[in-house]
Amino acid sequence: MFAVHRLYYQIVSGLAEVELLKDFTSFGLYDRRVLEILRGVPDPYSYFRGLICDIGFEKAKVEYLQPVRKRGITKNNFYTLYDMAMLGMTNHSKVPLHLATMLGFVMSILSLIFRLIYLVYKLIFWDRFSVGTDPFGHWVVFLSVPSNCCF
Repeated sequence: MFAVHRLYYQIVSGLAEVELLKDFTSFGLYDRRVLEILRGVPDPYSYFRGLICDIGFEKAKVEYLQPVRKRGITKNNFYTLYDMAMLGMTNHSKVPLHLATMLGFVMSILSLIFRLIYLVYKLIFWDRFSVGTDPFGHWVVFLSVPSNCCF
């Protein structure tokens, strides 16, 4: 997990628009002004580690060696770790949004091309098709519809 943790922070630091603190655990002493700003943040599900860096106050680091856990297990499972990782990436970078938009655009172009090829094929071989046969049309349309679209 240590290697995955390090790789994740390298990726997020490379994508983030603000400079994130390396190996930051969110534990610390915070000034009253920082706490007032944090209380005023309207996001109920914010990425705290990135939010501290985003505020922009001067930071003082105190390095220490974290002792090895002697008993008990972490409360985080794969889902909570994945959730925090995606929250960190999407809150401090526009890259995932751009990738999703580009993927949606490519899928819509591919579905349009597929539908046109299917139409031409159906017109040429009209006798071989049953009435209403469109085996791939429905899943192509559903893949190309944006997820935030309301009907």
